[in-house]
Amino acid sequence: MNRNKKPLIIDNLSISYLDKYLKRHAAYQNRVVKPNPYPERGYYYRSDHFNMARQGVPMLFTNGGQDC
Repeated sequence: MNRNKKPLIIDNLSISYLDKYLKRHAAYQNRVVKPNPYPERGYYYRSDHFNMARQGVPMLFTNGGQDC
């Protein structure tokens, strides 16, 4: 189904209201937004993004992903 679309991996998917904007703009680039397949690794929580999000700054922690 998404075989020709390159994924955009989001470590904090569904945490920020920015998700809907990201999905819309990813579609323009023929990309599909997917959650991090390994959330237990905690990359988002070890990043600077997490500390700013705790202060109320909207954040998206992205990863280019691999081709589908």
